[in-house]
Parts: sequence; structure tokens; C-alpha cells
Amino acid sequence: NISKIEQIKYFNKNIFPDFNKKKPNNILFSILELDRIVAYGGLVHIDWQHKRGEISFLVNTIYAGNKKDHNDLLPFFLVAIKNISFNILKLNKITAELYDIRPLYKKQLIKHDFKIEGILKNHVKIKERYKDSIVFGYLNDR
Repeated sequence: NISKIEQIKYFNKNIFPDFNKKKPNNILFSILELDRIVAYGGLVHIDWQHKRGEISFLVNTIYAGNKKDHNDLLPFFLVAIKNISFNILKLNKITAELYDIRPLYKKQLIKHDFKIEGILKNHVKIKERYKDSIVFGYLNDR
């Protein structure tokens, strides 16, 4: 979970300064339902020289972990971000890092043709236990 204060600090430091850049480091989009933000995501750590970026996706805690999250919102986001990344931004590759505590997110990434490129063993500590971090990649095939 990310608190509202943490989100505001992140946006002030990392997102808002990029608004006027021709080649921003981060590009985020909101997913709305009835004029309410239910999720947001986009590309972060964009490397314009090598034409790659990392996807980031966060869901409102009301939906996190339920069927709407992994059956509706994440698949919608993955289709949209691939379209934006390759057809509009002309990137070559997008990546995703997933902590190995979300098997349904992992399933959706694989279903949407992301390939596992590596596993960082015991990479993060979550609730006092070390978990693997799975690195996924998707190459532009267009």
C-alpha cells in the first residue's frame, strides 16, 4: 500500500516535473470508472536512447486483489500500454518487475505474452519474509 502523502510526494518529485519535457522519464495515465480513478499506470524509467520503459500499475485499494483487479483492470491496462508503447511512442521493449506474491498478475502478464527474463532470488522483504522478484519483458513485434 502507498499512502496518499507518499503518492503526492512521488508525483511532485517524479511526474509533474516531466510534464513539459519532450521525452519524459515517466508517463502515467489514469483509469477512470464513473469519473473516479480506479487505477493508474504507465511507463517509468523510460530510456529513449534504447527505446525501452518499465510498466507501473497501481489499483485503488478497494479493488486490489479482487477479480476486477486482475480480470478487468490489469488486462485492460496491458493492452493499452502495449498500444501506447509501440504504436505511439515507438519503443522497442517494455519490462515489468513483479514480486512473487501476485500469482494472478503473473498469470495475466504471461497471458499477454510477457516473457520471464529473470528471477531475482530473495530480492525483497515483505512481511518479514524474503520474496523473489520476477523480471518480465515484452519486445515490439510490430
